[in-house]
Amino acid sequence: MTLIQVPPSIRQRLTEGLGQPLDAVVPTPCGDTCHGARVAVGHDLYFLKWRDDAPDGLFATEAASLNRLAAANLRVPAPLAWEDHADGSFLLMEYITPREREFDLNTFGRLMGERIAALHSCTWTHFGADSPAFLGLLPLDNTPTERWATFFVERRLRPLLTMATQAGTFDRRDLDKIARFVENVGKWLPDDLKPSLLHGNLMSTHYLIDSTASPVFIDPAAFWGDPEFDVACASFMGGFPATFFETWQELRPATTPNPMGHAPYHAWLLLWLTIEFGGRYRKDLMRMVNPFL
Repeated sequence: MTLIQVPPSIRQRLTEGLGQPLDAVVPTPCGDTCHGARVAVGHDLYFLKWRDDAPDGLFATEAASLNRLAAANLRVPAPLAWEDHADGSFLLMEYITPREREFDLNTFGRLMGERIAALHSCTWTHFGADSPAFLGLLPLDNTPTERWATFFVERRLRPLLTMATQAGTFDRRDLDKIARFVENVGKWLPDDLKPSLLHGNLMSTHYLIDSTASPVFIDPAAFWGDPEFDVACASFMGGFPATFFETWQELRPATTPNPMGHAPYHAWLLLWLTIEFGGRYRKDLMRMVNPFL
């Protein structure tokens, strides 16, 4: 998004909450859906995300995801304050001081793999979570289920199929193929999984490298699911060292491998991207779903 200054209404609410005004504000890139800035209050630095027309619960659910991952000992920025407000919503977080020295990429990748594998060792009784989440501005229903295939089809794929149908995103032929994919994909998903705690949005733009050259994970949409889901997200657009995947494979929870690999999860991402950004992802999506028809 275009870099802009913090709106006066959010400045005022932050000043009231922190007990003193913002001394310095440095606009900072923050993805496609929110504005971001590094803010100084006295001697303290924070990172601020905001959006004027945020969906209800956008930042409260992100704070819940961050707290859930922190409780599992994954390094994330601590959420400090958040508000959903008609006059602008925001999330104030710990500021992560970036690295200034060179670091070994292979060592960093191994450390990432260890941290994510440890996260995936945290289990629960069901797939899903006790609160919803967002992927960008897309609301995600995390209502728990007992089977992973049920959760992935009913909570992730079918809502996108409904959106695509209502929006007229695809012609009838392609829409029929996507509907058949949604009906068929569950039979290819592993049925012996224990629910693993997931980051839920593990893209290369969603980790930072701090001053000690350690990974800090941001923008989560946490829930319990198939650990391969996180790794599929990481492999989708690249940006992760090869040692991340190698280390994770060594330490991953023991499950029956998915015979279709990451294809079901890449198809979900491509379906979302096609709905969100248009037809340039359509050919890749249709190529991905064809083996399931």
